[in-house]
Amino acid sequence: MHTLASIILASLLLTSYQKPEPADPRDIPADDGILRILAVGNSFSADAVEQELWPLFHAVGQKVIIGELYIPGCDLETHWKSASTDAAAYNYRKITDAGNGAMTTNSGYTFMQGLRDEPWDIISLQQGGGHHGQFEYFEPWMTNLIEFCRENATYRKFKLAYHVPWVAPAHSTKAKFGFYDYDTAKMYAMITETTKQAAQKYPFDLIINSVDAIQNGRSSYLGDTFDRDGWHLNKSYGRYTAGCIWFEKIMGQSVLGNPYHPSSIDSYVAEICQTAAHEACLHPYQVTDLSERFTNPDPPVSQTGKVPATQPSR
Repeated sequence: MHTLASIILASLLLTSYQKPEPADPRDIPADDGILRILAVGNSFSADAVEQELWPLFHAVGQKVIIGELYIPGCDLETHWKSASTDAAAYNYRKITDAGNGAMTTNSGYTFMQGLRDEPWDIISLQQGGGHHGQFEYFEPWMTNLIEFCRENATYRKFKLAYHVPWVAPAHSTKAKFGFYDYDTAKMYAMITETTKQAAQKYPFDLIINSVDAIQNGRSSYLGDTFDRDGWHLNKSYGRYTAGCIWFEKIMGQSVLGNPYHPSSIDSYVAEICQTAAHEACLHPYQVTDLSERFTNPDPPVSQTGKVPATQPSR
């Protein structure tokens, strides 16, 4: 009887044991030390990630791949229509260590192609068309895009980021600035309020508030010179400031003291940019006044003759 009971017990244990399900490969990150970032956006994402972000990572020894799905002026609605119809509407740009930071460009890409090109660790979404301060233009497009990314990304446990672009400069005459009555204070207030609403509604892991970094920089002696055309960032300290906040938000470490800055600026202006970004990370949704910390040097600090202290780089 004892032997029979043992056999029955063993049989029951074998029957009840279930082999654990194998892990879904889409939930396993790449194990190669490379950080993979995909920015879904427009010319504002181009300003933020195409020029200065890779060198900032490279300077601290972090391997990185930066991808960008780009349509000029693209808003959330257009991104969703392109994704849902598999439209070959994107310019897909990619920066890798293998290319030593050089950017390759391919046209005629779909959203899905870019999404599945790499097991992205971070995917950033961004509003466009000047609507980043108008929350009524977010739905249902943002929800649809987030769900699409979750369902189709090669690595499904990516961190979801929202990039918040900047306020137009006071001298801008761009039509989209008219959404805010050509008032920089009003535009800043509307962008920050919209961002707070977005942060509450959507499951963002990161809010990359370039809006605060640029406003902080403008409070220094550099003033309202961070643009190149009344809308986009200049290709010197403007883009560098945006790159700095992307770096700090993603790395989770201060950008202060990062040894890289573009040759178009000197170390003093680089410190302004890094500080503007760092303070934006510490104090989001408010402008940190840098006017007393960073005054116009006397005699003025040379910016290698390439970026006048009071004029944007064109």
